[in-house]
Amino acid sequence: MLAAIRDSKHEQHDEVVEWLGEDFDPEAFDLVKTNKIFRRKLTSKE
Repeated sequence: MLAAIRDSKHEQHDEVVEWLGEDFDPEAFDLVKTNKIFRRKLTSKE
């Protein structure tokens, strides 16, 4: 996936960029924060 984002000639580049959005920043992903959000959503009684 990251290879496809970085290489505009990659066969899946357009598809991945469309799916993730042009402003997707893989360096900005925060695993700890994401896990906290998932944990909170999965344990809520909504």
